[in-house]
Amino acid sequence: MTPRHFSRRAERTTGPLPRNLVSLTSFALLHQVAETKVLTHVDISLLPVKQGEWADKDGTVVTLALDAKGRQAFYQLYREFPFFLRCEQCPHGYLDTV
Repeated sequence: MTPRHFSRRAERTTGPLPRNLVSLTSFALLHQVAETKVLTHVDISLLPVKQGEWADKDGTVVTLALDAKGRQAFYQLYREFPFFLRCEQCPHGYLDTV
């Protein structure tokens, strides 16, 4: 029996924003978390993000985005913040959808 090789397709980093990603800025705004705080946590690698240059549905350029793991990490980091606003999909799990 020959071993199977599974290849992961390289993630697209340009073009339309992939359906499994959400703009980091939009996500922070939705949950009322300050963008500066979120960007600081990205800079110190506390919040995992995907980098690229995508176009959101409204044409906005998105350079930082969250996948399911990133959304889960975001929720875990900020859920205790005083002004955190839960959305319909909170708590964000590993397999949540956008």
